[in-house]
Amino acid sequence: QLQAKVSELAGQLSTETEARRSASLELQGLQKRHEKAREKLKRVEDASVVELRQQLQDLKGVLYCNICSCRWKNCVITKCFHLFCSECVEANLKDRNRKCPQCNVKFSEADIRMVYLAPK
Repeated sequence: QLQAKVSELAGQLSTETEARRSASLELQGLQKRHEKAREKLKRVEDASVVELRQQLQDLKGVLYCNICSCRWKNCVITKCFHLFCSECVEANLKDRNRKCPQCNVKFSEADIRMVYLAPK
């Protein structure tokens, strides 16, 4: 009877050992899948960050003055509808340079209007 009990326990041990080995292999597979998914997510996030930085640069190019590149566009020349900062337009007028810096269309002080861009 003791021999039967030992045999039964040995069978259970073998079954449990096999189940544990199987679970360990499954865990390793899941860990590999998790690591691959994490790497893919990082690549996607990196690509998103690069895309967002490019969009930010593009928007800055639209909003900042083409002459000085340091102030916001807030002034339009109504003859050609090009935008610049008022300081650069005023400097052109002061120097008697009455041509649009971008397209060389002649303009006067009457052709200058302020533009107000405001966030929501």
